[in-house]
Amino acid sequence: MGFEDIESKVRDKSRRQVEEIKAKTREEVSKIKSQLDQDAVDRCEKIRADCEKKSSTLRRGIVSNARLKALNMVAIEKARAIEGVFKSAKESVLNLPSDRKKKLLSKMLEDKSLIEGKVTVLIDKKYAGLLLKANGVEVKTQKMDDFGFIISSKDGMVWVDKRLDAVLDGISEKIKPDLCSILFNET
Repeated sequence: MGFEDIESKVRDKSRRQVEEIKAKTREEVSKIKSQLDQDAVDRCEKIRADCEKKSSTLRRGIVSNARLKALNMVAIEKARAIEGVFKSAKESVLNLPSDRKKKLLSKMLEDKSLIEGKVTVLIDKKYAGLLLKANGVEVKTQKMDDFGFIISSKDGMVWVDKRLDAVLDGISEKIKPDLCSILFNET
């Protein structure tokens, strides 16, 4: 065995060792690459899941806000409809013929019995001619811009407001449930 044989054996051994190192390196790189690929897939899956949760939450929020806005709009329109009923009722009363207005004022004047003794009736000038004279009633006129009158005791301590706006305001809370039932099929 000569020097060339020894050199050849060393080269072969070195080549095998280099090939082993290369194979081990490829195997390690492959493991690292597989692990990195799996980490990337896991991270992407986590990001996708987080985005899906955020998207779902955002969708629910949008739907909830839209529903609340719609309910609010419905409530506003219902309130306008009810307000329209009272406005229409007031216009109907104001558009009554004089003889019907007289009867209505006479009927309203029956509430003078709520006050003992003589009473004062304060009425708008334009409706004063429609009020029938009654015993124990002193009629005074004043610009009130409303149909009806205010009945008060002589000393002014007790009074009953029978003006149309006050009467409608007084009954509105009592009849709103019935109006809602009639107008919107609500109970």
